[in-house]
Amino acid sequence: MKERTLLFYLLFAIIVLLDVMFTNVDGWEKYRMFSKPSVIGSLMALVFANIPNIDLKTQRLLFLLLGLLLLGDIFFLTFDSEVFFLLGFLCFFSANIVYILLFHEHVDYQFGRVVVFSMFVLIYAFFLMRTIVDGLGGYFYPLVIFMVAAFNMMQASFFRWKQVNSRSYYMVFIGAVLFLLSESIVAVEKFADPIPFTDYLIMPTYAIGHLLMVKGILIE
Repeated sequence: MKERTLLFYLLFAIIVLLDVMFTNVDGWEKYRMFSKPSVIGSLMALVFANIPNIDLKTQRLLFLLLGLLLLGDIFFLTFDSEVFFLLGFLCFFSANIVYILLFHEHVDYQFGRVVVFSMFVLIYAFFLMRTIVDGLGGYFYPLVIFMVAAFNMMQASFFRWKQVNSRSYYMVFIGAVLFLLSESIVAVEKFADPIPFTDYLIMPTYAIGHLLMVKGILIE
């Protein structure tokens, strides 16, 4: 079992590194049509391999989640089309909602933690919106709605504290933070000034974030 797990992590890392390479080498970006969907495809294989250990509701939500992410990735690969960008945007918004449904199975809203988390969200949202607001145009309200879903997703992961085993909790919460970070980088890249080295940051934070969250759900 350990050998299979290590092999999976090795293959996953290779896929992510290939995607980063294809993103940054001139003329190789066309190969991302294979590498980027393979990231989520490998997580589908991970869930499929663990079907005997998870209940039917969780199975369905995980496959729905990964299906939405896979479609979103495919739509974003045709980024030159506004229609496909909006479809990808909708898929990722829906994926955040499915994550919320998965996490809400094990949440405990404690007042002190709610206050701490709310302060963090307000500060983070303020600086993010301050950075991108001038370039949003007609995307202002859709992005605000998307941010509400994304922060609620991270909130649900945060309030799983002591409701699941510690390994599951930290994997899911760190994964949620990484996913939010990747979404924030994409937002700044599209609506504000480019950030140095974003092509080296987006896929690793995105891929590792989802790996940690899916793995954390499987072992809760």
